[in-house]
Amino acid sequence: EVLAESAGLSARETTVFQLLVMGKSSTEISEELFISNGAVRAHSSRIYDKFGVHSRKDFDALFAEE
Repeated sequence: EVLAESAGLSARETTVFQLLVMGKSSTEISEELFISNGAVRAHSSRIYDKFGVHSRKDFDALFAEE
């Protein structure tokens, strides 16, 4: 949560961020949060921007060591 706060993530982005870090797929996240895949993609895109990465692969690499 400290990383999410320091990156300026919204409450929903923080929830999506935590699920992404856990390795959940977009479909799994959409089902767990009862939101569309498009909403997950939009949140993910904003999260990637705030962490300076451009893809899920880059995001996963950024947090692989933590």
